[in-house]
Amino acid sequence: MKRANVTLLLISTLIAVLLLEVGYRVVLSWKLAADAQAKMRPDPEPTFSFFAYPAPWRFDEKLGFVYNEGSWLGGSIVKGAFDHCGMGGPGNKYGNAYAVNSNYENAAVKMLLLGSSFTMVSNKEGLLVHDLLEKRLSEKLGRQVSILNFSRDATGLLSSFDIARAKIAELRPDFLLFVFNTTAFGYQRHWRVVHRDPHFSGMWRMAFSLDPYEKLSDRRRVILQPQVISTDVTQEWCDRLTQATKAGDQKTLHSDPLVHKLIATHLQLRRDLEVPLYAINFYATDVSFVYNKLVRGTPYHRMKLYEENTIYAPLAIDDFGVDKQFVEEVEFVKNSGIPFLMIHIPTINEMGDKLSGSFDFGGYGMEAARERSLAASAERLTEKQIIHLYTYYNEAEKRNPLALVQSPQDGHPNPKGVEVMAEAMERLLLGTVFVPPKMAVVH
Repeated sequence: MKRANVTLLLISTLIAVLLLEVGYRVVLSWKLAADAQAKMRPDPEPTFSFFAYPAPWRFDEKLGFVYNEGSWLGGSIVKGAFDHCGMGGPGNKYGNAYAVNSNYENAAVKMLLLGSSFTMVSNKEGLLVHDLLEKRLSEKLGRQVSILNFSRDATGLLSSFDIARAKIAELRPDFLLFVFNTTAFGYQRHWRVVHRDPHFSGMWRMAFSLDPYEKLSDRRRVILQPQVISTDVTQEWCDRLTQATKAGDQKTLHSDPLVHKLIATHLQLRRDLEVPLYAINFYATDVSFVYNKLVRGTPYHRMKLYEENTIYAPLAIDDFGVDKQFVEEVEFVKNSGIPFLMIHIPTINEMGDKLSGSFDFGGYGMEAARERSLAASAERLTEKQIIHLYTYYNEAEKRNPLALVQSPQDGHPNPKGVEVMAEAMERLLLGTVFVPPKMAVVH
């Protein structure tokens, strides 16, 4: 009888300990979530941008994403009130941003430019670097040159070769220009997915995903973007609110129902975007949170509390050769017989006498040794020496690098920088690729 009592006592104690552990874990998970929420203080008068649906981007399994054809209606809320609407883009029939100003199908020389946001900036006339370059080459060669710009912001060499492989057979270019800045070595592949907002009807979100699937399943492989997208944003609504702006009707600008809905959507998006995901596994069976608290003073002994935004983390590899897909794509490009160049565009830190256009390794959030190794592996795999475009800049332009960029903090080219970049590419191509007047292509 005594043995039965002891057994019953042990079982009861075990159950009590288990219940205590489970209950403590529930409390801890609730507190972690509450602490994370408390870190986000919503702005009562937020400023943000919005788009009408469909948004500029569309998921594409092979390219990561494409831009929707046509103009993109969007606008902004400033300090909690409607500010303006406008048309962006346009996207073109090739899935790229901005208008096509040449006839690619009938051109004598067809080229693809595979770049990043640095080759998505326009001059004062609204022309991008490829527009200027194709015009200059056409005039010098006496033959029509057409360049399709497959630049994608926040992408690097991995994505550029993804696009090249996907488009070579379809578009049959005569030449490829891989144009990139130093950050291109660190970018992971990502896919853009526009999906319904789970909290508000008629609202949509855009997310970067590390996986090539339109259905988002693993929150830890995805990071939301701040843009608000709405099927309720129409040209008629924009016109009405624009009239209210002209009339100084502050009540409508602040109190319009859709303005309120856009703001509510934005605030919820900010909460979901900024509140971190906790990394603690509350289902783990090899640890006791109660024991850790009692003995070690913290229930999270040697544990990481919150997940990192790994989608923005740089590549963990130091050699492109370990990326099987990249290796296959490089071989595909080389075996296609289409000549190509690897061209490095300088940022403000890489201009001037100190670096003279060469790489500022370690200057963009990635270890210098890893960037240096990745650059060397890119040259080894492609069998191409990376060309520093800055060496083709006019000496007079090199005297004032700040006159070529948006600002000391933003190294993207300004309108003048776009012109200078196009001139440098013209010198490069006429000096190394095209031989006028026969327009021979050097393979």
